[in-house]
Amino acid sequence: GALISPAHTWLDVGGKGRGISSGYIAVLGDGIPGWITFCSAASHLGSKRGQLKEEFAASNINAVISIVANPGEAGQSPLHSFVDAAVSSLTAEEAVSVFEKACEEIGGRDVGEEKLYEDLESGNFWPTQLKGKSAKIQEEIDSRKGKPAPSSVSSDLGIKPGQSAVVSSNMVIEVDQGRSQESLSRDLLFMDVVFSHALLGDAMAEAIPQAAPLPISAVMSASSFLLQSLSKQTRLPFVAEDYYTDFVTGLVDEITSQCKRSCVKLDFGGAEDGDGGQGKGDGHVDIVLVIDPLSKFAQRISPLLSFLKNAFSGTLTLVMWPKFGFEDLPLKTYYAYAVPQWPAGTPVAWPSPTSATFSSLPATTTLSTQLDTPEAWLTGATAASLDLDNLKLEDLGPSASTLHAEFEIESLIVSGSCIDQTALKMGSYSEAYPTGVRLMMGERGTTASSKDKDLVDTMVMKNLGYFQLKASPGTFDLGLVPGCSSDMFKFAGGLSQKSVTVTSFNGILNLDLEVERTRPGKADVMQCESEMAAAKRGGDETDAPAAPSTSSWLSKLWSGSGKPKAGVEDKTLNIFSVASGHLYERFLRIMILSVLKNTESPVKFWFIKNYMSPKLKRVLPQMAEAYGFEYELITYKWPSWVLRQTEKQRIIWAYKILFLDVIFPVSLDRVIYVDADQVVRSDLMELQKMDIKNNVYAYTPFCDNEREMDGFRFWKQGFWKNHLRGRNYHISALYLVDLKQFRMKGAGDQLRILYNGLAQDPNSLANLDQDLPNYAQDTVPIFSLPQEWLYCETWCGKKTKSKAKTIDLCNNPMTKEPKLIGAKRIVPEWTSLDDEQRKFVESLPEAEPKGQTKPPPPKQQEQEQGGRGASAKDEL
Repeated sequence: GALISPAHTWLDVGGKGRGISSGYIAVLGDGIPGWITFCSAASHLGSKRGQLKEEFAASNINAVISIVANPGEAGQSPLHSFVDAAVSSLTAEEAVSVFEKACEEIGGRDVGEEKLYEDLESGNFWPTQLKGKSAKIQEEIDSRKGKPAPSSVSSDLGIKPGQSAVVSSNMVIEVDQGRSQESLSRDLLFMDVVFSHALLGDAMAEAIPQAAPLPISAVMSASSFLLQSLSKQTRLPFVAEDYYTDFVTGLVDEITSQCKRSCVKLDFGGAEDGDGGQGKGDGHVDIVLVIDPLSKFAQRISPLLSFLKNAFSGTLTLVMWPKFGFEDLPLKTYYAYAVPQWPAGTPVAWPSPTSATFSSLPATTTLSTQLDTPEAWLTGATAASLDLDNLKLEDLGPSASTLHAEFEIESLIVSGSCIDQTALKMGSYSEAYPTGVRLMMGERGTTASSKDKDLVDTMVMKNLGYFQLKASPGTFDLGLVPGCSSDMFKFAGGLSQKSVTVTSFNGILNLDLEVERTRPGKADVMQCESEMAAAKRGGDETDAPAAPSTSSWLSKLWSGSGKPKAGVEDKTLNIFSVASGHLYERFLRIMILSVLKNTESPVKFWFIKNYMSPKLKRVLPQMAEAYGFEYELITYKWPSWVLRQTEKQRIIWAYKILFLDVIFPVSLDRVIYVDADQVVRSDLMELQKMDIKNNVYAYTPFCDNEREMDGFRFWKQGFWKNHLRGRNYHISALYLVDLKQFRMKGAGDQLRILYNGLAQDPNSLANLDQDLPNYAQDTVPIFSLPQEWLYCETWCGKKTKSKAKTIDLCNNPMTKEPKLIGAKRIVPEWTSLDDEQRKFVESLPEAEPKGQTKPPPPKQQEQEQGGRGASAKDEL
């Protein structure tokens, strides 16, 4: 660790040399990192002047700063010359005043290195009262420019020439490209506290006599030596008994001594004899938990406290601190935690298999299950006899009292941010995230003869450069998809692929993926792919960017894996849908049959896997084989930075719109979303091939010819009328997505940004999957389909039904007619389609996993009320 050198000039604007406990050296390297370090130090010193910023307790700790230059091989820059000249010619107060003014006038990190140096040399930022001294210092700046540094700071402190850093005692924080002034300022505040008297107890006070203060250099040398000596001890009193800990301890004692009925004290054992449960032996912990018993946190923490009872010795005092004045019940869920139970008295024993048990649930209430899992898990149900989305325990029958359901971890998540290091070095921070770069990952040892499923791929978002891939424990090779991505970028160090190892069930959630441009200039993958697509459409491939040679095994696997080639017309009809619960899965099978009976094209269905029941997972493969269609189950883990929905139905709606650019393979060009409760009457290939004028998606507007529903057309009045300004409000039951245009125009990024802003208001986005694209029409326009593409009796009346190419079973807010009744009345062919799918399902062999009771008859399973999804909202 580096000792603080007494030779440095110290700037002290707060304590005037008294009460100093520690200090920092702000080492100014080359370029923007040096500027960020300089402005952070200046701001920190400014906060000490008069100690006015009382909201920061650390600002009242009198630590001092020395600002020194550390130029690289090119010699001193105008920044180094300016700092050295100002420190040597001005008082500490004057220097800090000039420094703060310079940072305020010139700006932050986006200023650019060349412009920064021009502004520093101009001297326009000098405070009025110091203008007289500026000319002399500007002359000194010019005389020092480009000359070797007189300081030996790099060798003294053990850092490289040109490197920026903040040094305090044996702690060194290096400042690199991409570091923000805000984060560095927080580090300085933290170091204020770490090296203060309060945390180091009486040792510092004894070593540095306060009655007769020493010179700053002597104080800094003494504190530096003491801190290093203390850090080598086996038991450093890092958190000592100080005012803060005394205050907290007294507050807790006061609360627990006064509360009676609202406090519960639990003894976890291990107390020493005669100490009343306050033993301080190995592993003894005393916990005081102040908790709102009607909060979501209380639901989650309760099972964990039971788990901890056998995991350590100590006491737990629960202080119940509820909120008051509720207009509605704060908790509407039952919660159980699948946590291992350690056998009492045998702390080394392996825990039993995890399970979550609910008891005393109401038998007649319709319930819905939802898993609350770690961030890195993608899970799914594998066994259940009843509909887990519309669950009534009375359906178990008189001979059974327990429902057994099983879930599994299907995939782990590898996610993180992709950073363009070339952009950062150029100072082009707006291009730091290489939007649109396509990534692929395959398990180590996969060969070129492997199938598509051995590869997973994704696209880098503009939102934080985020990417997400599915994996399992093992070692994988991560590469750039051949084409524009691999032509324009390589991984840091010129690598074409890099190794990723998943070693635990925690997955990898913060993978920093650094890429570099393969050639100078701008690298826009989206524009490259747009130009390539245009060249292919025009039949001229000479101007299209050339794809690189596929030298790595990963690239060869991609090229030979059967992925659709760019520019080749896809003759497969691609249909996307989602269903949750046995009733909607019944509708889904009917929709599949209606699609197949109205097209001659090969069909591939894409189903969101997240909420699929074990029953549908068992039926789909056999149905696909019998009827000759393909299908693929897709999923995407909700990113932590996207505002979360809590209701299951709203989460499902969000998946219909928020992740369209990343949930499908990057090779898929177009896909049509069809609601599960829809019946198709025409060839959807006509829609898939439709020219939608370079828009990213196409929806059908709501009908307005059923006059008796005018009072329910909310888009014709109030907020929506003003926002739409004469544009259509579209229904989300059927829409075509041009995924190439969607990705090239960054529509997904724009929709997620809008969503994060709107979703903060719980009263907005009432119909999430429908309101969001309609609201976003200013930035993401919608191509309006002809009315016959979607018929809904509720809004269209009966006159136009004969022209309908699809019929959707929209909810009717006036009659509230159950869907099953409405389906038989509205769609003549629905009954025959329903009979066909039912006979097919009944012909399959029964699968009764371990612990299951026999499923009840369909009438019990699929109640005509339509479950939560139907009553809450379908399209409206």
